[in-house]
Amino acid sequence: MEEEYFPALVAYKHALDEQPSLTAARLSRSLALIKLELYESALTELQIVLDSKNLHINDKQEALYRSAQAHYGEGRYKEALDMFQECAILVDTFQEAQSGIQRCKKRIVEQMDGIFDWNTLFEETISCRNELDVANFVGPIKIAPLPYRGGGRGIVATRNITAGELLLVARPFAATNQGRDQPNTREKTDVSALARLEVLHQCILKLSMGSDDITRGFLDLYAGNETSHSSDTISRTKEARNNFDRDIDLARIKAVCSLNSFGLDDNHVRPTSVQHENRTMPDFRAALYILPSYFNHACASNANRIFFGSLMVLRASKSIAHGAEVTISYQSNEETYQKRKQVLQQWFLECDCSLCTQDRAAGDTRLLQRESLIKRSKSPGLDISELFDIIQKLDTSYAATHGSFRPALAFAHRRMARELESMSQYPSNTILLQRSIQHYIFALEAWEIKVIDRSVEGRNINADSLPIAKTVAPYRSDICGATCMVIFRAFSSLHDELRAEKWLRAAIWVESVTTGGDIHVLKLRYAELIAELDEQACSVLKKIEASP
Repeated sequence: MEEEYFPALVAYKHALDEQPSLTAARLSRSLALIKLELYESALTELQIVLDSKNLHINDKQEALYRSAQAHYGEGRYKEALDMFQECAILVDTFQEAQSGIQRCKKRIVEQMDGIFDWNTLFEETISCRNELDVANFVGPIKIAPLPYRGGGRGIVATRNITAGELLLVARPFAATNQGRDQPNTREKTDVSALARLEVLHQCILKLSMGSDDITRGFLDLYAGNETSHSSDTISRTKEARNNFDRDIDLARIKAVCSLNSFGLDDNHVRPTSVQHENRTMPDFRAALYILPSYFNHACASNANRIFFGSLMVLRASKSIAHGAEVTISYQSNEETYQKRKQVLQQWFLECDCSLCTQDRAAGDTRLLQRESLIKRSKSPGLDISELFDIIQKLDTSYAATHGSFRPALAFAHRRMARELESMSQYPSNTILLQRSIQHYIFALEAWEIKVIDRSVEGRNINADSLPIAKTVAPYRSDICGATCMVIFRAFSSLHDELRAEKWLRAAIWVESVTTGGDIHVLKLRYAELIAELDEQACSVLKKIEASP
């Protein structure tokens, strides 16, 4: 798109230099600026048109409509609404203005109240629509100085927050779309060189013609200890902005992009396989966000991010007290301590989160043993006795004081559960299937989910309560949600409708606190599993779907 519109900007500039009163050229230039998401510059051009004397009604309509588009693109939906309404008054048959009015009203609700149509967003994302028409939202968080961070800044809670609560919805400042042949990346900056270069290119273009507020917001991001900038470099006239006449601190821009670009991680919404770890990648590979870049790192973070295309959504994974810091993990907390430490070297020497503190306390011997066992657990052709041995040894590789988050153990339990499930050929071997369910439950517990009801048989259960506590929203919603769904399927196969219903409701709860979706999203995400459900399981699903 840039290749198409950028030369047009130059051509229209030359035309306007020769004859500034060319309204058609100025309107066309404003359209090119909007297509390049240079909204402030577009508004400058459009205001010149609207201030013109004896402006033809068609030109006024076009200038108002494009001004509304530019305000909309900037996220100023109330201003856009006023412009669209003025358009509709000027020409009452202008359907595009009426459509714009309705879209603005939806965006205002999203921006002010954090109310989103998550089901629709999920559908649009899995249909490969990369640019979602949605507003930014900032929940109960703010940027604050953090003395214990060496005088740096971070994000803190402005009130008490519960697990699963929506904290932030952020559209990217710059994002890149790559082909599907790029490697899978999870870390905050573990992106391909091509993707990094494309993000840098977009940032330079936006900063060369963007507003001073946009530029200041970008340059205030962390750029390492070796770079600095002065606010004197970001003030300039609107005329200079529209003519690309600005001094750009390229070294700082490169540093900001390098340390703040997010590589796509596994937490992107898509249909999930329950048999394999789904690694299907959406079309974008890297993006840079302004406010999300202020979150500091903790491997054991208290907030999780999930991507709808290039739209980042952050929710609390645990209860967060008023004034406490809100953190995210810059890289996969499923990795071994040594791998996490290696990735994090670009920001700091040592992570002080509870997970890393516990791993260091375990000692090098245990860590090396665990790493060896992880490799062994991924070997093909392991039988039940070998998996059992791995699980026992993995368990001892964690110190007694280690917290419940033990992802290596979770993966081993899941593999054991799948093997037992396959051997059970359910429902013919009840004991093996029940043992499979137990290992799926052990896996959830190793993902830090507190399981309240671990029973696999008997009628003395509370049918109205969830089998899991609502204290932790899982880091890997796809794996934990899929695990709940498999347990639901297994209990259905055992004709245990009460437990099947409880675990299906658990899967729906996991969906709600991670993607915001309900049973509609759950059916889309686990369509593969649902298509294979027996009649008993389908009846439970329909019952839950029909309930309020």
